[in-house]
Amino acid sequence: MCQSRTILFDINYSQKVFKYQAQIIKGFKNENKMKYLLSLMFLLLSICSINAQTLRTDGKLIKDDQDNKVILRGIGTGNWVLMEGYMMKTAGVAGTQHEFREKLIEVIGESATDEFFELWWNNHMTKADVDSLASWGFNSLRMAMHYNQFTPPIEEESAEDLSAKNYTWYESGFQRVDDMLSWCEANNMYLILDLHAAPGGQGRNADISDYDPDKPSLWEDVNNRHKMVALWEKLAERYKDEPWIGGYDLLNETNWDELKDNNNEMLWNLLEECTDAIRATGDDHIVFLEGNDWANNYDGLPDPLWDDNLVISFHKYWNNVDANSLDWIIERSEQHNVPLWLGESGENSNVWYTQLIELCESKDIGWSWWPVKKNGINNVMYVEEPQAYKELVDGWRTSDPSDDITGQAAIDALTQWANNHKVENVRVMYDVIDAMIHQPHTSDTKPYKNYSVGERSWFADFDMGRINYAYWDTDTANLSLVTDYTDWNTGWAYRNDAVDIQHCNDTLEGGSFVEAPYNVGWTADNEWMQYTVNNPADQSYTLNIRHSGSTSKIKLMANGGDITSTLELPATANYDTWTTTAFNDIILPAGDVKVVFYFEQGGANLNYFEFVNPEPVSNVEFKAFSAESDADGNQVFLTLNKEVTSGTSLQLNDFSLTDQAGNAFQLSEVKVNADNSKILEFTTVSDFTYFDELLLSYDGGSVMSSTQTLGGFSNLSVTNNLPLRHAVPGKIETEDFHVNNGFTFENTSDTGGGKNSSYAREGYNLDYLISVQNTAYYDLTMRVASEHNAPEVSMWLSDDNGETFEQVTTIALNGTGGWGTWQTQNATSVLLNKGEYHLRIQVEQQEHNLNWFEFKQVGEVISDNPDEIFSADNFQVSYVSPSCYQLEDGSITILSKVAPLNVTLNNGLPHPVSQNVEYTITDLPAGEYNLAATSVNNYESHHKVILNQAQPLYSNAVVDGNNVSISIEGGEAPYTIDLNGQSYVSQSSEFNLKSLSAGDYTATVMDNNQCSENSNLTFSINSLQVYPNPVRDGVLYVICPATAEAQNYLLEVYSARGQQLLSQQKKTQNNQISMDVGHLKSGAYLLKVANDSLSETIHFMVP
Repeated sequence: MCQSRTILFDINYSQKVFKYQAQIIKGFKNENKMKYLLSLMFLLLSICSINAQTLRTDGKLIKDDQDNKVILRGIGTGNWVLMEGYMMKTAGVAGTQHEFREKLIEVIGESATDEFFELWWNNHMTKADVDSLASWGFNSLRMAMHYNQFTPPIEEESAEDLSAKNYTWYESGFQRVDDMLSWCEANNMYLILDLHAAPGGQGRNADISDYDPDKPSLWEDVNNRHKMVALWEKLAERYKDEPWIGGYDLLNETNWDELKDNNNEMLWNLLEECTDAIRATGDDHIVFLEGNDWANNYDGLPDPLWDDNLVISFHKYWNNVDANSLDWIIERSEQHNVPLWLGESGENSNVWYTQLIELCESKDIGWSWWPVKKNGINNVMYVEEPQAYKELVDGWRTSDPSDDITGQAAIDALTQWANNHKVENVRVMYDVIDAMIHQPHTSDTKPYKNYSVGERSWFADFDMGRINYAYWDTDTANLSLVTDYTDWNTGWAYRNDAVDIQHCNDTLEGGSFVEAPYNVGWTADNEWMQYTVNNPADQSYTLNIRHSGSTSKIKLMANGGDITSTLELPATANYDTWTTTAFNDIILPAGDVKVVFYFEQGGANLNYFEFVNPEPVSNVEFKAFSAESDADGNQVFLTLNKEVTSGTSLQLNDFSLTDQAGNAFQLSEVKVNADNSKILEFTTVSDFTYFDELLLSYDGGSVMSSTQTLGGFSNLSVTNNLPLRHAVPGKIETEDFHVNNGFTFENTSDTGGGKNSSYAREGYNLDYLISVQNTAYYDLTMRVASEHNAPEVSMWLSDDNGETFEQVTTIALNGTGGWGTWQTQNATSVLLNKGEYHLRIQVEQQEHNLNWFEFKQVGEVISDNPDEIFSADNFQVSYVSPSCYQLEDGSITILSKVAPLNVTLNNGLPHPVSQNVEYTITDLPAGEYNLAATSVNNYESHHKVILNQAQPLYSNAVVDGNNVSISIEGGEAPYTIDLNGQSYVSQSSEFNLKSLSAGDYTATVMDNNQCSENSNLTFSINSLQVYPNPVRDGVLYVICPATAEAQNYLLEVYSARGQQLLSQQKKTQNNQISMDVGHLKSGAYLLKVANDSLSETIHFMVP
């Protein structure tokens, strides 16, 4: 195939080469001409042989015939043969192509309408357009086709022809593809044919497929589908052998809800039919498959697929770009083992373009942007809308006939609109091209325009490059599918970067600044722009800045270092009132200088700047500009306006570093920075924190620049460059994260404004840097909105700078009934130790919106010093041994004044000890205990506690007649003796009771600790007994209470009438007395026996 195209290739390229070559050859002798011609021939042949390669799929990659991986970098021909209302500026009045055509016929007639369309097609895309695209770095073109370029609608075919599939074909449409293919082939670009408007229209988003709801759609009439299959068969027959056909995008952006009822089965069946028709011709080009819902719904896609040379094409607009945002479609690629192609994207900012293309290419995904040109800043070619055409369309929008433009005026307006689309009449958007081709692969910047000192440099011409490398702006992209619409360039003029640019109204006495119709506006704090300015030599300049609007403060940097302190731009009367403010003694280094204008305080509009009035650097005072810290917290850098030449004699004690309160940070070293001799570098002995407000002072003479001594300064504010760290306790706004893994942020509907996280998917997480001020317990609350019933997040902490995380807790949130219904929910209570951490909030169960979260300290501050926690004053252990022998009523009491603890005894169950609250472990038996105390911040202390065994309690009763003596051993006085229900208290271990009545006694002895012996004490007080009774042999024996010694008793005998008959004193022998009563007559008598402790009367009988 290559050889057959050599002539065409040579023709397309030889004219350019030979013209250039001829200029060289003229200076040589004739014999050298043939050498150059032969060299040129071999060069062209080698180019042809290298580049003419058919694409195919290999697993998840697209490759060429040489087995090289191919990343398609393309662009689509939007609004060429298929007009769309938003690009034609007719949305809402003639949004579809057929409506636009009908409107034109109504206004200028059918013949003039046909002439306009022909002019439009011929102007809009030409070989010069394709040549330009190739030269800028694009390697493919997606040709958006309307079916009616090739065949009429089914309504214009006869029923017989429809039945027989005998369709009418227009050669002109195929010729237009031939032309495009030849232009692409001449530039080594792949042409991908895209059926953008299918017969009947494939979606209710009518503008993009020219759908007419008054006629049956592609899905509502099988004849439309048959014609679509036939069209692809016809195209395949014509282009099956063309190597620069990159493939066939069968059907663009279906959007038909009814298809989803059957899992898109009709769509997949149709695409399979088209593939079969293509293959039946012998065509093996790649076939691209788009899903429903604007190429975002692939439900029901058959597995396995029906062909082995397929690519899944998806589209992406107006949503977030992050590491995970393509996971959903990558899963499809892995499932089917086919490549992916981002078949259409765009209509956004340069920032978004760069980030998405970088992401795609990192996943081996090619891309095609949309469109090539329109009246908009976010395309590679900008088309100016003629005022006459604008008035024409505006007239269609009104009901007043006087507003209508008709006849020749309308034709002229349309002709100008068509002519403005010629490549020579467009404005090439080099910033857009750079964002797509250059910036995804590098952070290098390059000039948008080349400027030199002494000339006006327009602020709108800042360098090209990635955000945060060429400029910084707060609003960067339109994510309107997931949040509110954002104008990344509020002025919507000149460039597609995030910097806000508008048409400028500045004038001087001589009139308008025709060279700079644009100015930078809507400036905000911390925004900046970089410019490359050529400076022939190190010199001092006067800087003039042309500005208007509010008071602003800026500073300048050159090649990464400050060259000014803060410069103030005074306010003007309004934004239409411009003034020039001059600043002297600005030293610029020699060479191509990267000059940054940094807004410390935004508000001004900026037109131009210029460096004028060069002076020798030696005329400028040697002084300090600024100071800043490193990002680690142990270095400070002082920027001066001149190089330091006294690096070996710097005196550390000439400098002091303090905080706002006057606390000093000791400096260990000062030296000249190795890369920039205008910077002094200080190292501190101890680290400072994000919250420290540092001040640097100098009073000495050791810093010199040649013969000049650095002027002294006091309390120069040091910019703290440690990353944002949130103090806990405190509220943290969700958007103030350190790392975002997956979330999209949107303008919140909650009170207080700001942004909230959204589209929370499982596994997404946000990291924050926090500084916990005190070890304590904290209540965490979260400001949440959710339609889901049970969203869930987890909280993690890292104390090793984010290397590893440990989970702290899982938090179950509640649904609020809507994404805009906000509630403050009590999430959890957690212990946080003092220190600096990475805090991670991770989605465990989707989905929720989060506006902010807050930590509030509860309870006292907990010490994080183990020596303090376990000091004798702050950690106290007391104990009580068991009160009684073998009784388990011992106790150990712990008091921890500065930290909650967990205590275990002999490795048993933990006992939680609250801070500054006594905790007693009770019901302990006697024994030795190993007490381990672990603070909540995991400090440990070990103690031994011995609970002594109490002495056992014993008692003994000695009865002596009617007296008893109870002896007690062990226990603790006083003792309580319970004797047959009557209590007695004794301070002594010896207890005596006298004159007890005869009977059985039970005594319980209890000591002061309520201890008692195991068994009760029992004894008896015996009663007097006489025998034999009745008396025998005249002798009566009396048994007396037992005593240790003989006792004297008085014995008296009385008659039944009470007459005393006998009285005598007798002493016991072995507790017994005998009486002679033989002289008594028979009868009943009374015997009274008495002594000091006893008096008892007994009846007896004499027979």
